[in-house]
Amino acid sequence: MAILKKEMYHGAVLYQVVRNPDSSIKLIECDKNKHGYGMYEVTTNTKNYVLLIKYRSETRPGWTCCDFTFLPQHIEDLRKYRDKELLICLVCHSNHVCLLTQRDIDELKLLQRNGSCGVTVSWEKGSELKVRSKHSQLPWKIPRNRLKNLQW
Repeated sequence: MAILKKEMYHGAVLYQVVRNPDSSIKLIECDKNKHGYGMYEVTTNTKNYVLLIKYRSETRPGWTCCDFTFLPQHIEDLRKYRDKELLICLVCHSNHVCLLTQRDIDELKLLQRNGSCGVTVSWEKGSELKVRSKHSQLPWKIPRNRLKNLQW
């Protein structure tokens, strides 16, 4: 069996989720147009989450950022799950996994506007991740190990 890029990049995130013995995960939305996203419902003893994973499989040599596009359909898909806490994992090639929590998503105004929205994750060697959207920039940085250290 050949491993698809999508499976490899989603696996980097899903492995961190399933390491918690008190969590279960279920695919709820699937990428039908090869835009590199998938949505999962993560259930733990204390919370229910909707986890969106998007990835960029390629970056130019020497680049220290990844750009992601949230199409109107992606935003509408996320809005369907307002009753759960949203998490977005942006997988930047083989460099980083940037976990955005509900607070980050709100600060970036990702779901508050219509139309598509670009999100850029940038970094410098040894630094935390900076995130900005078409509408806003996070005034804080995202730790590189945030997903690994998330208290599910």
